Amino acid sequence: LEGVLGPAGDEPDAVEWHAQTAMQRLLWYAQAELALACDEPRLALQVVEHLIACTTNTTGGPPALRLSKLRAEALMALGQIADALAVLRSARSIAAAQDELPLLWRIHLALGRSYKAQGLQAESAAQFTAAQAIVEELAANLEDAALQENFQRSAALLQGD
Repeated sequence: LEGVLGPAGDEPDAVEWHAQTAMQRLLWYAQAELALACDEPRLALQVVEHLIACTTNTTGGPPALRLSKLRAEALMALGQIADALAVLRSARSIAAAQDELPLLWRIHLALGRSYKAQGLQAESAAQFTAAQAIVEELAANLEDAALQENFQRSAALLQGD
C-alpha cells in the first residue's frame, strides 16, 4: 500500500484527494482497514473521513455504507461509543432500506459488539440474533453445501470474537 499511496502516516492532499481513481480510493479503504487492524484507529478514522468527504462530494448523498461501518469501528476503538453507535444505527437503517443484506449482517454484528462492550447484554444479543438470521438467509441462497457451511462457520467465528 505504501508503494502506491505513500507512507501510512502521510495525510492525503485535499486537492489531489478528489482526483483519486476508484482503485486508489479502494486502496485507501484497505489502508484504513489495515490501520484499524494494527491498532491505529486515529489513522483509520482520518483516512475514512477523507474517503467520506470525497464520496459525499461526488455523489451528494450519504456516505457509503462500508465507509460508515469502518468509521464507526474506528470511533469505537477511540472510545467514542455514542458517536459510533449513531453511525451504526444510521448505516443499519440505510442498509435495511436498500436490502443490502451482505453488509447489514456485518452492521448488526458491529452493533452487537458495541452493545456488548457497554455491558448491554439484551441489546447485544438482539443484534447478534439479527445478524445470524441474515447469515442463515444468505446461506440458504448458496447452492453449494460446502460453501454454505463454510460461510455459516466463518460468520459464527466473527460473532464469537
